[in-house]
Amino acid sequence: MNQNDNDDDDDIEKWAKERDHTILSIQSLYLHIFKLSNAMNVMIHFPSILNRPPPLTTSQ
Repeated sequence: MNQNDNDDDDDIEKWAKERDHTILSIQSLYLHIFKLSNAMNVMIHFPSILNRPPPLTTSQ
């Protein structure tokens, strides 16, 4: 009985570590998607930011 309890504790500990790792992976994935979608929004809505003409010189 006591050995089974220890096995259960080990399983719970292992599961908790896997769960934490999965949560971190999902958070990091969402962060990358968020950054990517922000970059896409900038490219779609403000194309002039990406291909701005060179600044005008004062000798006109």
